[in-house]
This record gives sequence, structure tokens and C-alpha cells, in this order.
Amino acid sequence: MSVQAPSFLAVISNATDGTLYSYLIQDGSLSLYRHQAAGDKAMPMALSPDKTTLFIHTRGEPPAFIHYSLFQQPDYLRDERCTRIADNLVHLSISPDGRYLYGVSYATSQLRVYDFTALKQGHLRLIQTLEDIPHAHCAAVSPDGQFIYVTSLSTGRVEIFRWQGQTLVAQGGITIAPGFGPRHLCFNRQGDRLYVISEFTGAVAAFHRCAQTGELTCDTVSARPQALAHLKDGFPRPNATAAVQPDPQLLKELCWASEIQVTPDERFVYIAERTSGQILIYHRNSEGALECCAQTDTEKQPRSIQLTPDGQYLLSCGEKSRTVSLYRVCTQTGELTLLGQCAGGEGANCIVITEIAG
Repeated sequence: MSVQAPSFLAVISNATDGTLYSYLIQDGSLSLYRHQAAGDKAMPMALSPDKTTLFIHTRGEPPAFIHYSLFQQPDYLRDERCTRIADNLVHLSISPDGRYLYGVSYATSQLRVYDFTALKQGHLRLIQTLEDIPHAHCAAVSPDGQFIYVTSLSTGRVEIFRWQGQTLVAQGGITIAPGFGPRHLCFNRQGDRLYVISEFTGAVAAFHRCAQTGELTCDTVSARPQALAHLKDGFPRPNATAAVQPDPQLLKELCWASEIQVTPDERFVYIAERTSGQILIYHRNSEGALECCAQTDTEKQPRSIQLTPDGQYLLSCGEKSRTVSLYRVCTQTGELTLLGQCAGGEGANCIVITEIAG
């Protein structure tokens, strides 16, 4: 008896035209399901652990959270409620028990904790604000929900927070390296290893995580990839709304890595680098160190890449591209093979993928 291959729904938010584009990934093919209006500057998204609720943050005027319910076919994505907020967030995460939504603010260097259930009902309830995380960029929640790890782009640190009763408290952190510029981070499937991408160099750091204390111990920090040798090291950029912006010509010469993904078996790590328009592939060499083994040209200025939950496919979108690309992942070499492309929105920046009934 043959086993039916899993099918997936992929949702991409597009900041420039304020849309959501939904795609079906079935039997190695990518097809556009539909596109719908989402709101001005539709950007970070987060999917609830039970895969029934999608939250998106729109960063236009006024900023808002939009809550969507996910169903099975034919109506996969339904707009439910819009809740206005005063925050400008770059990343969203949801706790494994569905109690909290975490929002990261680059502009105010904060981690903000919201009541997830209240947001689903259209009410804004801010539970707590954690301050002084310079250029905060991403938050990853441990599998048990007790620890939250937040990158500080300008200090080169990953800050650690822990729930003590009903209060989230700072528990120190770890400095990776001067000028590392930690941007996004993700856990392996078991939650005992944390991977962090360097926005400034395209390097990758890996940490062992103690489940009891939340402490991180450095496992390995890769070298700067040779594929990015033609780019200068990046630096913290001002918020998009800041009056003074860097010289556009200078920005074309800087490394600007964006996203990181780890295969379920941890054999390969994928990162996206926007300036060169590449996906870089890392693996562990015979000594256990991470090294870049290959790279693939992809969409122009790739903001997000995401693996399907089974690790068989990788989807890529670019901020300056009107198409999205689906790749097959070779489980032996990590090589990416382009399977197809579909039309996309303008300013693509965030991808969420979930399994659906075939």
C-alpha cells in the first residue's frame, strides 16, 4: 500500500502591496491558491501551535494585529478580527501552550508579551514589556514554553528570559562574537540546540541548550562563507522610519543575511542572503564544525526561506521579486533543485507553512 505524500499550505505576507498570497505544495508542485488584502505593510506572521490560527502584524497606519482562522479545503484562510496596536514589530512568536504572543521591536529594543486569547477575541492586553535589548530582532520559544531567546543585533548577544510564575524575568545571555550581528534564530526539532544567523557576515553559530536552566553553551561558530567574500561586513541599520538612512550605494556592498532554517535531521542549515540573492547551504564537517558547502541563486533580495515540516521542500521569496520559488531538498547532499515558480506579491517578506489534508 502506497503512502500518500503530505500536502502543505504556504502563506506569504507582502509589505509593499499589503497582501497575503497562499500557495499549495502538493507532489512536488507549487500552485497559487489565492491572494487577498491584508493591510498596509503586512509583515511578520506567526502560526499557533495547533495550526488553527495565523496572526499577522501590519506596520502601516495604524499598526494592527490581524487574526486569521485556518480551515481545510476549500476555504483555507479566513480573516476574523483586526486589533489596532501602537507597536512596530519585526518578529512574532507564539508560546507552545497558546497563552502568549511575543512581539519583538527593533525600533524600541523591546520584547512585548501579549495575551494570545484576548487578541483572538479582538482585545489588546499587553502583559509585560522587557526593555533594553538593543536592536532586538527575533524571539525563539523553548519547546516547554519556559524560556524565550531574543537576538540583539547590535550587541552580538542572545538574551535569555525565563517565566517565574506569572512574570518573565531576564536570565542573562551569551555573547557570540563582536560584530556577529545575530538576526534570526531557530531550534532543532528536539529543542536542545539553537542555531543563529549572522546578518553582518552570513556565518552561523550553534549552541547546546540546557532544558533545565535554559543556559546556552557554544557548540560551533562557522567561518564567513567564501561565497560572500565580495561583500563587506554589515552593521546595524536604522529603523525604516528613521530620518537618516545609510547611503544606498554603500548598502549594495554589504552582507545582509536574513533567514535561517534547519532540516529536521539537522544534517543541513540553510540561510538567505539578500544582497547577493543567494541561499547558502551549511553542513557539519568531519570535525563537527559548520561549514558552507554550496549556494544557490534565488529570488532577488530573499527576505524569507522556509522548509516544509517534513524537510523535503524549501520555499523562497524575495522583497524585490514578483515570483516565489519551490526547491526539492536532497537529503544526502543538501542540494536544492528548483521545482517551480509562481507569481507573488510586492515586497514579500515572511513565509508560514503548515501541513493540510491532501
